[in-house]
Amino acid sequence: MNTEQESLEILRRIESNLAKGLEVQNEYLALAKQNFLKSGAMVEQSIKLQEVSVQRQKRIQAVTLPLILVLAASVLYIGFKWNIF
Repeated sequence: MNTEQESLEILRRIESNLAKGLEVQNEYLALAKQNFLKSGAMVEQSIKLQEVSVQRQKRIQAVTLPLILVLAASVLYIGFKWNIF
C-alpha cells in the first residue's frame, strides 16, 4: 500500500507541475500576443511616418528644384551679359 500511495502522490505532483507549466505557457502566450500586436501597431505607425516624410520630401523638391534652375539660369544670364563666360 505504501508504494501505491507514494506512486499516487508522485503522479499528483506531476499533474500539479504540468498544470503549473501550462499556466505559465498560457501567460507567455498572452504576453507574446500582446507584443505581436504592439509590434504591428509600431510597424503601421512607422509606415505612416515614412509616407509623411516622402510627401514632405516631394513638396520640398517641387519648390527647390525649380528655384535652383531659375538661379542657375540667372547666373548664366548675368555671366553672358557681363561677358564673364
